[in-house]
Amino acid sequence: MSEAENHPARAEARSLDEAQVARLEKSFRLWMESSRRRADAVSRRRLWLIFLLLRSTGARLGEVLGLDPTRDLRLDGERPAACFGPNGEGREVPLPADVARILREALADPTLAADAAKLFDMDQGHVRRKFYERAEEAGIPRELASPSVLRRSRARQLMRQDVPLPVVQRLLGQSSADLTAAFSDYSDDEAGR
Repeated sequence: MSEAENHPARAEARSLDEAQVARLEKSFRLWMESSRRRADAVSRRRLWLIFLLLRSTGARLGEVLGLDPTRDLRLDGERPAACFGPNGEGREVPLPADVARILREALADPTLAADAAKLFDMDQGHVRRKFYERAEEAGIPRELASPSVLRRSRARQLMRQDVPLPVVQRLLGQSSADLTAAFSDYSDDEAGR
């Protein structure tokens, strides 16, 4: 018997629903806003920005941590976007207006702008630990507290909005539609709805 058959809840718990994403976002935001020391405030704000990019782009954690905001973020104009790939020449993923505004404000802040090129340069293990902490604070199970689950959640959100599979594939940087389609697995309850 497979792991999913032994634990049906795990088979269904592969992505966050909109309410869980909202709770996780609120947990990150409140944690960032509650910092007392300047060094903590800068670190927490950087993690908040990483979370926002992961949530809104569906990018892999390594892709976000590898961004150079001075080169890879296009925040002005009608279509703000993050560009993933070597030297900002890879795929372009649109950014929501509110996320673009938050990123513009962060890059205008002297405490973050001093070394803007390394704004997202953080240890993956550290980022994952903060995800676990924030998810626990938000009442979200640990198995759902990861950047990869956030990526899957973004893919499912796009598919629920009837974004065509090839577009979702391109936005996520998947090499094949089959890999992207794997994100669209649905529990029996979801299929029934």
